[in-house]
Amino acid sequence: MMSDDPQTHASENSETPPSPPPMSTEQVMQQPPPLRASPPVRHPPLRLCTHNPFYVLSASLVVYGLFVSFPVDKTSGGVPLLALSLATYVLLLGGTAWILRRLGVLWEDLRMLGLLAVLLLPMVSVGLDAMLQSRPDVGRLWSIGGALFAVVVGEALLRGLRVRLPVGYRVPYHLLMTFFFLYPPLVQARAIDPRDLPLQWLLFGFATAAAAILLMLAPAVWQGPAYVSQSGTPWSWPWYPLTIFVPIVLCVAGRAYYLCEAFHAVDVGQSIFGFYFLSPLLLVIGALFLIGRRHASGPFALRVGLALPAVAVLITSVDLGPAGDPAAREFLGHFRAAYGTLPPLAVLCCAVAYYGTAALLRVPRAYLCFNAALAAAAFAGPDSNWWADRSVPTNPWPLLVAGALLYGRGLMRGEVAKGLLGALCWGLFVVLWSSRFPAAPALFFGYHLVVVLLVLLATRTTGDRRSLLTGVVALMILFAGIEHTVHGWRGLFMQLPATAYNWYLPAVFLFTASSGYWLRDPWLTTVSIAMLLGVAGRYGLRSYLWLKTYVAGLDAIAAGLALFVAAVGVSLGKRRRPPPVANVETVNAEQAS
Repeated sequence: MMSDDPQTHASENSETPPSPPPMSTEQVMQQPPPLRASPPVRHPPLRLCTHNPFYVLSASLVVYGLFVSFPVDKTSGGVPLLALSLATYVLLLGGTAWILRRLGVLWEDLRMLGLLAVLLLPMVSVGLDAMLQSRPDVGRLWSIGGALFAVVVGEALLRGLRVRLPVGYRVPYHLLMTFFFLYPPLVQARAIDPRDLPLQWLLFGFATAAAAILLMLAPAVWQGPAYVSQSGTPWSWPWYPLTIFVPIVLCVAGRAYYLCEAFHAVDVGQSIFGFYFLSPLLLVIGALFLIGRRHASGPFALRVGLALPAVAVLITSVDLGPAGDPAAREFLGHFRAAYGTLPPLAVLCCAVAYYGTAALLRVPRAYLCFNAALAAAAFAGPDSNWWADRSVPTNPWPLLVAGALLYGRGLMRGEVAKGLLGALCWGLFVVLWSSRFPAAPALFFGYHLVVVLLVLLATRTTGDRRSLLTGVVALMILFAGIEHTVHGWRGLFMQLPATAYNWYLPAVFLFTASSGYWLRDPWLTTVSIAMLLGVAGRYGLRSYLWLKTYVAGLDAIAAGLALFVAAVGVSLGKRRRPPPVANVETVNAEQAS
C-alpha cells in the first residue's frame, strides 16, 4: 500500500548521492592534519610603570641635577644652558628608543621612553624664560627654535618607532608642543608693569588656550578605535594614542603656574594663580571622556566625564579665602568686573551648560547632574569667594527650577528618585525663600510641602515604589508628631501661630487618614491610628479631668461603659451564622444517588 504523504513521495523520487569510497591506510596517512583555530591575539597590559623603572629614576635624577646646576632665576643673558641640557637629554631618550626599536626590545620600555621625551619637551621651554626676560629679542629666536625642535623630535620619534599617528591626533599634539614655546614671548611682551591688565589676562588665558587646542581631539576621539586601527603598536585604543596627551596635560597645569611666577613681578609669596585657572582644562577633558564613552566597554569614561565638571567647581574654592594675597585679590576684582561674578559661580554656570548639553544629547545620568548643578547655583552668589559661602545671601530660585524639572519628570514617568529629589528641592526653596521674612515659619512650610508632594507622587507609582514613598511619608509624619509633643514650640514649629499649633494634630490625622484610605496603604493607616490615639490621649485626658470635677462618679461610669462595650463584643462573637446555601447541582446529584 502506497502512502499518500507528499513528503514520502518526494523522498522516494529523489536520488540519494553516492557515498564516497573508503580510503586506504596510505591515503589516510597522506592527509594533512586538520586546521586549528589560532588563539586570539592578546595585547600586553598597559602599565604606567613598567618592569624596568630605571628610565624614570634616571630621568628624575637628571632633571633634578640640571635644575640645581642651572637655576632658572640665576641664568644670565648668555646661552640658556638648562634648555640646551634638557634638549640634549631628550635627544638621548629619543635615540635610545630608536635603537631599542631596531633591536626588538619590548614595547613597554619604548612607550616609557616616548612618554618621558614628551614630558621633558615642555621643560625645555622653562629653560628659555630667563633668556626672554634678560634679552627678549634673542629669547624670541630661541623660542622659535625650541618650537621647531619639538616638532622635529616628535616626528622623529614617530618615524623612528614606526608608529602611525593620524592627523586628528598629530595636529593637536604639535600645536600643544609649539604652544609651550610660542606663548611665553607673548606674555613677556607685556611683562613690564605687573599691574598691567592685559598681562594678567594673558597669564590667566594660558590654560584656557591649551584647553581649546585639546578640544581639537574631539573628532578623532569620536571615531574611536577605527581611526587608529593601523597604528603599528600593540596597544589598543584609547591607551594609544590618548596616553601621549596625559603628560602634556600635566605640563599645562605646571606651566600655567610657573608663567605667573616667571613673568609677573610681584612680591615674594604673591601670585595671581588660582586653581580656577585650570577649570577650563578639566571641562574639556571631561567632554573628551563623554565623547569617547560610546566606544568604551565599561562605565569608567562616563563616570569621569560626569565627575570632572564637579571637580572644576570644587577647586574654585581653593586659595580664594579672605586671607588671599593682594595680587590674587586684585585679579579677582578684575575677574568680577569682566564677568559680573567671581570664579565659583562662573565655573558653576559653565558646569550647568556642560551638563545641560550632555542631557540634550541623552547622556545617561546627565539629567540628574544638570539639576544638581542648577540646585547648587542657589548657594553661590556673584560675590562668593568659595562655593557655599555663608557670608553671601543665597538665591533660592535655581532650586525652584531644578525642583520643577525633577519633580515634573518623576510625576509624569513615575520615577521615584527624581520625584523625591524634586520635592526636596522645592522644600528647600520654600525654607530659603520664607527665611527672608522673620515672622514666617519657614521650616514648617518647607517640611510639610515635601510631605504633600510625596503623597501626590505616590499616586503615580505602584508596588514597592509606592510602599517606599508611603513609608517615608509615614516616618516624616511620626517625626513631626514627636516634635509637636516633645519640643513644643521649638524645631519644626518655630514661629507657628498658636491657633495652628493647637489644631495641628487633628489636621494631620485627617490628612493621614484620607491619604491612607485613598492610596489603600497600611503604613499611612497605621500612622493615622497612632495620630488618633495621640489626639485622644492629649485632648481626651484634659476633657476627662475637667468633666470629673462636675461628675463625681465619672470613673465608675467610664468603667461601666467600657464593660458594656466588652459585653457587646462578646455577644457579636457568639452570633449565629446562617448555614451555607447548598448548590443545586450538588443536591440533584445526592438525590440521584
